[in-house]
Amino acid sequence: MGAVAALKSPQEHVQECVKIYQRRRDVLVEGLGEIGLPCVSPEGGWYMLADTKDFEKDSYKFADYLLREAGVTTTPMRDWGKVCCKGHTHIQHRA
Repeated sequence: MGAVAALKSPQEHVQECVKIYQRRRDVLVEGLGEIGLPCVSPEGGWYMLADTKDFEKDSYKFADYLLREAGVTTTPMRDWGKVCCKGHTHIQHRA
């Protein structure tokens, strides 16, 4: 019932949230690219996978480095897939 009510209510706030997330995504994708961490700009969701192999092949070591040196938390992707996610780190931009 709550979901139906939410979908039937005015949606202006939803569009504003979408714009906010798009701005955050764009800033993060551009900034990561500038420091040598390429990632694909996601079409939906509030996370992306940054290719960290040029800095550190082990995504656990990379995540630990970011946490210790910059206070930034990320999710190492090493165990999410041996081929597609190895050397990638999961970064969120919703906060």
